[in-house]
Amino acid sequence: MAGLTGVEVHRCDEVVQRGAPDFFDAYASGIWLNVIQSVGPHLTASGFLDEKLRSSAEEQYARYVETALERQTQFAVTVEGQAADAR
Repeated sequence: MAGLTGVEVHRCDEVVQRGAPDFFDAYASGIWLNVIQSVGPHLTASGFLDEKLRSSAEEQYARYVETALERQTQFAVTVEGQAADAR
């Protein structure tokens, strides 16, 4: 039977705190703004999301990051393992 052996699970949360040098980076507090800007147009083009709502979300989130966000944690987990012999 094929599968994984030696499986290990590791938490790899990313925390950004206001005042940190990378706080405003695109992949720190700006990660969700990046998602709104990159995925949002596809959602509007497909009719799943109204552009006015997408634009409003972008503006509101940018304002939230600038004025109120103090700490953000992105919870993540990685899993490692070795492929078992398929015999």
